[in-house]
Amino acid sequence: MEQLTGVIESYLPGWKVAKNEARVLLVTSSRLYASGLQLLLNQQSERHNSDFRMAVTEPEEILRLSEDGTLAHYLHAGNYGVVLLGTVQTNYELTLQLSHFLSTSWQTGPVLWLDMPDDRQKILGCIRAGAKGFVLETESHDDFCIALLRAIQGKAVCSDKALTYLFERLAFSETLTIAEIPALSGKFELTRRELEVLEALSAGRSNREIAGLLSIELRTVKNHVHNILGKLQVSKREDAVLLAHRHNLISRPYR
Repeated sequence: MEQLTGVIESYLPGWKVAKNEARVLLVTSSRLYASGLQLLLNQQSERHNSDFRMAVTEPEEILRLSEDGTLAHYLHAGNYGVVLLGTVQTNYELTLQLSHFLSTSWQTGPVLWLDMPDDRQKILGCIRAGAKGFVLETESHDDFCIALLRAIQGKAVCSDKALTYLFERLAFSETLTIAEIPALSGKFELTRRELEVLEALSAGRSNREIAGLLSIELRTVKNHVHNILGKLQVSKREDAVLLAHRHNLISRPYR
């Protein structure tokens, strides 16, 4: 607790700025989980003389309000600064649905996922569903408090590890064409998916491993590899990787 207090005190200016808007809505079906977070927030509110309050509702209530068309009114009437989704108590698909309903009905405030699995595809799904951030299940109470303050202040909340992955994905979010790669002008044109396969080849992954990584069929991977070799005008996977690194097509260091 002393360590936690030290972290909060280091962020005290932000805490004071946010205190007038520091109303939190926690969506969870676990009373024990809600009680633990409520106790944590109560301790900090009393210590710093702030007005930090948390309301709790169940996932089923959010679904009902969404179906009734009254979710937006409910959220605005509560004057919440942030909505927290407890992902441990609900399955991933339901959490995605809840996040989508909340973010579309309440565009003025952030939705923050708690206890997020350290899973790349689920993290991407979380972001696509409209969440403004998440706290990984492996992170501490200190991390949660810092994340909550950042969310209330309108800042994105993301772990360093996940941020690195998102940058990697962003690099391949669009198709790279000849015009975008002057060094290869007039020679090659690789699609976004082919670049992802090429990146995986550079990491030494087999076709079967690539299929699992990208969630595609094995025969589809083989087709991509065949097309890559043809476009790069080489006969071996190793030569394709080497050529790709020479022209800065992929980021992974060549070994």
